[in-house]
Amino acid sequence: MMCIVRPIGYSFTHKTGHVIMDEMSCVDMNGCISVFTEIDPEVTSIQTWNEIEGRNFEDTSYSKRGDTWQSMSPDDEAERKKSLPYDAFALKAHAAG
Repeated sequence: MMCIVRPIGYSFTHKTGHVIMDEMSCVDMNGCISVFTEIDPEVTSIQTWNEIEGRNFEDTSYSKRGDTWQSMSPDDEAERKKSLPYDAFALKAHAAG
């Protein structure tokens, strides 16, 4: 994974992996996905965290859509959530249009 890893975890029920890294670490996307597909080839999402002074802060998440893995930073996720109300409005306006 090319980072200083604290614990990792995996939920077979939810098909989700978790990686907690050292404060200044960042994970290699392909390496991270490789680790979890070795644990379970059906993994669908991975969340990474940075541990800073004993607290975990959300870092990058990876999600599988079809055969493709996508990465999303916490900033990307915040922007996506901000656009959801607009997207819903635009879809209603288009359907009524």
